Amino acid sequence: MISQIGNSEINKVFAGRIYGIHRNTVRKWVKEVDETGNWLCLDKDACPEKFRIQRGLKRLDNVQKKINKRLNRDKMRYMRDHPGKLVHIDTKKLPSIEGDSNKSKEYLYVVVDDATRYLYAAIMGDKTDKAVVEFMEEVLATSPFIIDVLMTDNGKEYRGKLERRHNFETILDRENIKHIYTKIKTPKTNGKVERIVRTIMAWHRMIQFRDRSERSYRLFDFVEWYNKV
Repeated sequence: MISQIGNSEINKVFAGRIYGIHRNTVRKWVKEVDETGNWLCLDKDACPEKFRIQRGLKRLDNVQKKINKRLNRDKMRYMRDHPGKLVHIDTKKLPSIEGDSNKSKEYLYVVVDDATRYLYAAIMGDKTDKAVVEFMEEVLATSPFIIDVLMTDNGKEYRGKLERRHNFETILDRENIKHIYTKIKTPKTNGKVERIVRTIMAWHRMIQFRDRSERSYRLFDFVEWYNKV
């Protein structure tokens, strides 16, 4: 029946009379056919997969809108007048991936520039000064600007004695980067990077990663997208 009904409202009414179906029902079915291209997918029971996909896409769209709103709000708050004048760094333990037999921890490392909100993020295997140095080497190699000042919290991976050859302090000294710290037990003093970490974690919760490699690849894609917004 559906394949024989045209776009005319008269055809819909006529078809309803012939088959004993209300014209509104016929109109709904025709709309379903136009959307799916498959006249078998007429209702929720006939094609539940379609409705699950629609719900998933709607949910992702809502999350995308929330992320964009947060990014635009954060963008308005950046105050430094040129790139590299102040850069923020933070670390966050990542949740385990469902079905992953590897029980070792993974950490999200994030750097964001105060002036431009340029972002760099990567996943590391631990939270030590050596891991921070490895991450920082990547940041320095890819950053489009020179970093003058870096703000961190007071974690032992970030803060140490240069004379004791603390790895992170050593690399900052080598690159002539001034190291400043957040107020103890006051994470809001590093709020710009805290906000982007929350944004990344919101994105993370929306995706079912197959394994750790996919998570790293998808994070790279997220960073690329973020820097182009």
